[in-house]
Amino acid sequence: MILLADVLVERPSQYARRVEDISLIFKNLHHLLNSLRPHQARATLIHVLELQIQRRKQAVDYIKRRREELQKLLMESVGTLAGQ
Repeated sequence: MILLADVLVERPSQYARRVEDISLIFKNLHHLLNSLRPHQARATLIHVLELQIQRRKQAVDYIKRRREELQKLLMESVGTLAGQ
């Protein structure tokens, strides 16, 4: 931006050219950012899926623990009933 101000003060005839240069730089940056979006979307999707897998594994572990607890309780109940 300082260069643009210098051109405006010292060489006003080159002002339009400098504005075009800056415009081209912004267009190139915009293009580069747009080209990264598919990669960002893919990385985001991978992260979300990994979180879902982790939550489902935790849910399965919880269900397994509860099942084991219930089996023990059931076996104790059967043992108590058989002893009567």
